[in-house]
Amino acid sequence: MDAMQQVSRRAFLQASLAAPFYIACRRSGRTIRIEDVRWGYEEYSYRAPLKFGAVIVDRVTLLNVWVTVSGARKTQEGFGSMPLSNLWAWPSPVVPHQTTFEAMKRLAERCARIAGQYKEPGHPIDIGTALLPQFLKAADEISQELQLAEPIPKLATL
Repeated sequence: MDAMQQVSRRAFLQASLAAPFYIACRRSGRTIRIEDVRWGYEEYSYRAPLKFGAVIVDRVTLLNVWVTVSGARKTQEGFGSMPLSNLWAWPSPVVPHQTTFEAMKRLAERCARIAGQYKEPGHPIDIGTALLPQFLKAADEISQELQLAEPIPKLATL
């Protein structure tokens, strides 16, 4: 089999769909450098509980991240927020819900520190690609530190 036959259809289609966006971003020459990363949490209680799989959920924790970057001519701050949903990203039959939640919080904080220490300039996609192995390593380290019955899954790390 040659190299083209070894690529799955799904991988080929994903790469094909992402390629125009990636090429356009790369051609724009927009490189940034991470200057600062801050994070925080917001807690919300639902008015009515939701059933998520076999678990009743009555609250959500949002992970908020602020990133300051510098570019060719200016410095800007960006903001992102997402639910820290261990029930979706790490539905474990062997690790208790509160333990997976605390592990994901610890991982988010460590990833924010890792990103804040990354000082190589680059396109945001390239920076994310460069940081991913460090994030996955941090997930493995936290899994060992907490002596978890199963490691933090990649989905929870992403």
